[in-house]
Amino acid sequence: EQLFGIPGDEFYNIVSIVGSPFPFVDKKSTGIMWTGMKDMMPAPGNYIEDFIEQEKTKGIWENDVQIIEKNIAEMPDGLAGLYSFAQKAERGSEILDAWMRGGYFQFRQLSIANWIVKSQTQTESNYDETIMTIKALKKQYYDWAGEWMTPDYAGQTTGLIYDAILNYFINKNE
Repeated sequence: EQLFGIPGDEFYNIVSIVGSPFPFVDKKSTGIMWTGMKDMMPAPGNYIEDFIEQEKTKGIWENDVQIIEKNIAEMPDGLAGLYSFAQKAERGSEILDAWMRGGYFQFRQLSIANWIVKSQTQTESNYDETIMTIKALKKQYYDWAGEWMTPDYAGQTTGLIYDAILNYFINKNE
């Protein structure tokens, strides 16, 4: 209430949906923290393939797929709720703007996670459009990160988010 001038329960409910973790956005399932935060080194080129294989070996891949599907079902309502909340807020627009931009990237990453899931059952596909979309998203993220990070750090962080996934689709395209 102090941040936005209106009761905050609705905000917390919304951000728990928009910020909900899922495979290929949370730790150790993308290039970020693949070493458990031991360094900021890029993930190996086959990291996503190996991650999926490990999840399948552990018998939890289907659970990963269900988490992604759950987020796909809930995320649009969460984003709509966030925009609605922002219209009602009396202050705190900079915080809400950051959440809305973060929500956009979360939603796009959810789309990528869904593409990865679908790629597991497709026998032959051309991923040129997917690769172009991820590269465009990577550039958008870099531009955004550059607003609050140094250029080198923005580039490094952006690479950790997107490069392992890009490599996955590039490898599948060959």
